[in-house]
Amino acid sequence: MSFRSRILLALLAVGVVPVTILGLMSYSVNRGELTEAVAAAQARAAADVARQCEGLVLQGVDHLETSVSYIPFGRLSPADRASALRIPFRQLPWLNVLVLLDERGAVVGGPVFDAGPEGAGAREPIGSQELDAFGRSVPLATVLASDVAIGAPYRGARTGAPRVAIALRVEGAPPSVLAAEVSLQAIVARLQEIAAGGDAAFLVDADGRVVAHGSEDATLSVEERLLAEEGASSLRPERRLVRRADGRTWLETFAPVGTLGWGVVLAAPERVALGAVRRAGAFTLFWAAAALVTAAVLGGLLARGVTVPVARLSEAARALTEGRPGEEVPVSRPDELGALATAFNHMAREVRRRDEEIRRWNEELARRVSEKATELRLAQDQIARTRRLAAIGSLGAGVAHEINNPMTAVVGLVSVVRKDVGTDSPQGQLLGTALDQATRVTRIVNDLRRLAETQQVDAGVQFPLATAVRASLEAHAHAADEAGVALRSAFDEDLAPVQGDPIQMQELIGHLLRNAIAATPRGGEVRVSVTAVDGGALKLAVADTGRGIPEPMRERIFDPFFSRKERGGGVGLGLAISSSIVEAHHGKLHVESEEGKGSTFTVVLPAAATVHLA
Repeated sequence: MSFRSRILLALLAVGVVPVTILGLMSYSVNRGELTEAVAAAQARAAADVARQCEGLVLQGVDHLETSVSYIPFGRLSPADRASALRIPFRQLPWLNVLVLLDERGAVVGGPVFDAGPEGAGAREPIGSQELDAFGRSVPLATVLASDVAIGAPYRGARTGAPRVAIALRVEGAPPSVLAAEVSLQAIVARLQEIAAGGDAAFLVDADGRVVAHGSEDATLSVEERLLAEEGASSLRPERRLVRRADGRTWLETFAPVGTLGWGVVLAAPERVALGAVRRAGAFTLFWAAAALVTAAVLGGLLARGVTVPVARLSEAARALTEGRPGEEVPVSRPDELGALATAFNHMAREVRRRDEEIRRWNEELARRVSEKATELRLAQDQIARTRRLAAIGSLGAGVAHEINNPMTAVVGLVSVVRKDVGTDSPQGQLLGTALDQATRVTRIVNDLRRLAETQQVDAGVQFPLATAVRASLEAHAHAADEAGVALRSAFDEDLAPVQGDPIQMQELIGHLLRNAIAATPRGGEVRVSVTAVDGGALKLAVADTGRGIPEPMRERIFDPFFSRKERGGGVGLGLAISSSIVEAHHGKLHVESEEGKGSTFTVVLPAAATVHLA
């Protein structure tokens, strides 16, 4: 082989092969990292839609249970049942149909629905086809076994809008089943929002059938259906590259909707999702071709005096492929080889700079996504809690107004009759039990009224928070002694006052102390502290050494009527009232707990503004 050929081959090996290998390696690594990043972002978006869908259905169940809990269906006639069903139907605008069934599925009340034309109101129009589909979808057997059941999603016959049937078991003699159709139109809007940029978004059932979609093309290919079926059966997220019905490759992610067996599928075209990698591959081919042309020209012109520079260039290229890009080729001559060495060094520096920029960009992107996801979750939780408390407060105010006076009359009449028949007689004992239960109803109504009152507070007065804490500690000292729980307190010096209602603040502290004492076993302790926080705020912490709160329950402890106490120990309004008081005082309330090691409830309140008098 001639020297010219050897020079040419050497230049090819040094100038083309390393660039090609580095480009292929960079292409492969960047493709994998970009695919993982895009799939992770897609998975988070799918999980958000899945949580929204699950929350919509579960919220519908909770609201329906709350709305019908006070209606005595068992004592009503069929005509009165239909009238009673219209009360929750008017309160819950996302309901399409509401009907009362017996244990065999026969209608004993209703159905209640909107039969108007499409677009006439906020609800979806219901016809005979919709009623038939709803009747087939009611999970009657499941609700008779478990009290609450959620059916499979389905599409409306006229509009194609997604719906789901839910059922509640209503106690009575005999027991009956309350069935409702919940509209999932809000999920369609979210899917359309996601698909507006050219992506695809679907809501599928357990069999992989499309229930709702955000784009015009709602056809699933065999690979997409297999992805949905695998995700629905395992209840775990799934993601992969699949071939859609149009023959193109898409990056798709499946996210299960809780444990309902449904799933959300988000898809993005591979050419769009991995467009940056494709451009990097084109750049790699371009530079490889440029290096090949340069090597061929230099090999034809040079025959002598290039062995050492080429060897140095080869060594530098080898170092670059081995991960030692810091070694540069020394430039000792102003000719073409010197220029090549300079270009090689510049390329190595650019590779290092671009790799560093990509790494920093990935780290910054991950940090921002994490921060925004946390902020969004906290904001959604706060908005959901505020809406729930506002709804319960409005309901509580109405219930208190309508029930308080009749219950006062009932208590008075029962007391008079009990006094006439004698407190020790069998009738007197039964009337005593009735009097206790009526008094308990009055107490619950008063709690509901207080929940409504605590949602708003005027400017109030400035008062020391430590004074309200000490008053509550003294008021609960006897209860703590009886429970065998030690109360500990600590206060910072020179604490700024807070602005608001000291009576409500003392009620807030009382709720937290009672819960802490009830959750702490004999021999444990409850620690209360008030400290200053940077930025003009005060922090009140109530910590116990009790049984702690399981993680699945932490998001529900502030919900009205949610309680972990034994039956009769409370109605679950304490923490809901506490949350309303804190929000009315422009503060924040959060909990930290570890199961078996106790809980800490922290209240952060803004300090009162200091007024300087001239």
